[in-house]
Amino acid sequence: MTTARDQILSIADILTQSGFSKGALYHHFKDKDALFDATIDQFFLRFFEVGRPEDSEETLLDVLRDLADGYVRLFAAIEGLTSDRTRYYRFVFAILPMVRVEMTEQLAQVRLRLVNAAARDQANGDFGSDLDPARIADLCLSAIEGTGVLLALEQDKDVQLAFAEMVRNVQIALHI
Repeated sequence: MTTARDQILSIADILTQSGFSKGALYHHFKDKDALFDATIDQFFLRFFEVGRPEDSEETLLDVLRDLADGYVRLFAAIEGLTSDRTRYYRFVFAILPMVRVEMTEQLAQVRLRLVNAAARDQANGDFGSDLDPARIADLCLSAIEGTGVLLALEQDKDVQLAFAEMVRNVQIALHI
């Protein structure tokens, strides 16, 4: 059986969709599998702390700030490679079919962090929203991802400021 990684895209497809040059890609990665593995390790695990213990006492605001800080670090790394922020998203969407399972697992862990923190905060009476913790987690994830996409579109907007503003907006919306 062939893997999904082998079936979906060639390196040429990835280069076309992402806008990166072949030389730049092969300078950093020996083959397609190395690229996929690095995508998960470098651009997700490195910037977003996953696998934290479920008994963590972090608040929803702590998790939200941590995730926002992860995106700030991610965008700084992207800007070290290219001035075009949209290339990151084109790259992610180009390889998504090959790394969907791994990304879904990582996203589930991040979502669980948010759900657990929201439930803990609600039980402690730390904020005024009576929304289900799963909805709160989804709202936070949407705000984070939406901010990232808007930053890709608005090339000159300050990344750190945009994520700080997103955190404040979520605080206001949830009465944290």
